[in-house]
Order: sequence, then structure tokens, then C-alpha cells
Amino acid sequence: MSYLTEKTTTSLQVEKKDKPKIEHSHLDRLKVNEAKAKMKGRQNVPRHSAFLNKTLMTIFIFGEERTGKTAFIERFCKGKFSDNYSHSDKEEIQEKKCPFNCRFYDIKITIPNKNDVFLTSVNLEQIDFYLIFYDLNDVASFEGAQKIFKEDLKSKYEKHEDNLSNVILVGNKNDLERKVTDEMIEKVSSELNVGHFEISLKDNKGITKMIQQLIESFDNDVFKFQSDNKNH
Repeated sequence: MSYLTEKTTTSLQVEKKDKPKIEHSHLDRLKVNEAKAKMKGRQNVPRHSAFLNKTLMTIFIFGEERTGKTAFIERFCKGKFSDNYSHSDKEEIQEKKCPFNCRFYDIKITIPNKNDVFLTSVNLEQIDFYLIFYDLNDVASFEGAQKIFKEDLKSKYEKHEDNLSNVILVGNKNDLERKVTDEMIEKVSSELNVGHFEISLKDNKGITKMIQQLIESFDNDVFKFQSDNKNH
């Protein structure tokens, strides 16, 4: 039974309405938390930092020419696509903020300088994922992706072999006729112990799903990437 009269209820509603409402935005809370951390001497926030509610995920991209490396950066980071990309041996770096599961992720994507394939100036422990691009309608590029893994990555980074478990073969151009079969992909993925995903940069398919799976694996600090050859 309610003991509030109609007059009392109305009065309470008026008081509630007249009371100024103080709202704190998500950004305000982040700034407050950051200030508190600095007061406690926590100047260096960990890379995997739920404390600031955002993380830095680092991706390095490899692959032969015309397999979609630069096109991936343009499509994912800038929302653009062109069939006429000029080849460049220079290092390319782009960053993009991605909201996922109520958190923000700073995704840093690097295509290394062709003359620095071995990443001599890079701390390998800071690389979260290696993506090796190839063309699904070009068997030679698929074989080239395997060569990059065996010769340019694994053989050079034996001391960091655990980190190289986060390697993913990315088959681009699944909007065209396939020449690399599912059987070939399954065999190589199993032999090399790497993940696999198919995308179409031209049709903008499979990209979001791939990034989301990368984030989930990164967020759990465990490589749980599920190969997916059905993104047509």
C-alpha cells in the first residue's frame, strides 16, 4: 500500500525536476582516472590497460606485391578503395580507433620497409599479430606467403617463436574466381600452425569480422583466432 498522496507525489516530482542534474561524460571519467593514476605514481600505463578503458593493438602486414597490403590500410583506416595503387618500398603506418565491447582500441597497422623485412629496429614482443596477405586467385602468391612465413619470419625469429603463433594468412580477392582451394588452405594452415581468413577489399567483406576476432584474441591475451574460409 502506498502512503504517498497525490499532492505529495506531485511535490516530489517537482523537487526532482528542479534539482540540477550533474552528468559526467565517459571522457571525463577517463580523465579523472588518469589524473588519479598519475598522483599514485603510475606514469607508465600498461599496454593492456582496462584502467584507461582502451588498448594499443599492433599489427604488421607482409605479402607479395599486389596482394592488398596498402589497399587494406586504405579500406580499413580511411574507408577508401582503388584498383590503382602504386607500389612502394617505403614503410607505411596508419592508426585507427575501434570501439568494441564498450572499449576503445587503438589499432596500429604497419607495412614494414621492404629493405627491413627482418624488422631489426622493432621489438618483436610489441607485435601482436602478423598478417601475411596473398591473392586467392593466384597460387603463386599463396606459395609466396608460405615462403615469407618460413624464411622472412620464423627462421629469423626462432627466439620469439611463441610470438609467431599469432600469424594469420589473409586471402584477399574472394570476390574473384578462386584458384587457391579450401583443401590447399587447410593443409598449409595445419602444417604451419597459422590462422587463416578470407576477405574482399574491393567488396568490403570479411574485414570487420577479422578485426573483431583479432581484438577478442588480443583482449584475452590468448590466440583464439578461428580460421574462416566461408566469407564469400
